[in-house]
Amino acid sequence: MVLNDVERVAKRRLIERNRERKSLVVVQSKLQKNSSPEQNFAGSKYGFQLLIDQVARGYCQLVDIPLRVAADFEEMDLNAQFNYLLKEILKRTFAFAGCVEFFSTVSENKMIVGLMENTHGRVPC
Repeated sequence: MVLNDVERVAKRRLIERNRERKSLVVVQSKLQKNSSPEQNFAGSKYGFQLLIDQVARGYCQLVDIPLRVAADFEEMDLNAQFNYLLKEILKRTFAFAGCVEFFSTVSENKMIVGLMENTHGRVPC
């Protein structure tokens, strides 16, 4: 079967989306496996509670703090301000994800792909 240019591009995009989806399914299954409350994290009977404490501590230290802006923030145009704020928020998000041991094994690129796929390329509000 011979595909025309439009069909070929559509098929290529479908293949790329399927590859991304499969990659995310693997990440999701690893996360679910590693986050099961039945498992004893780090060989401890209270491992799951330790994970909860670790995540809560990371949230308080990395996310739930005031956002400080650069001294020249007010002089930036709106687009530059938006990009600055988005960059700061994403840095905190990735640092927070790093609080969970599993995410330290996931590349930043895969996290970005997961974020974009789960929001369909839009920043959730």
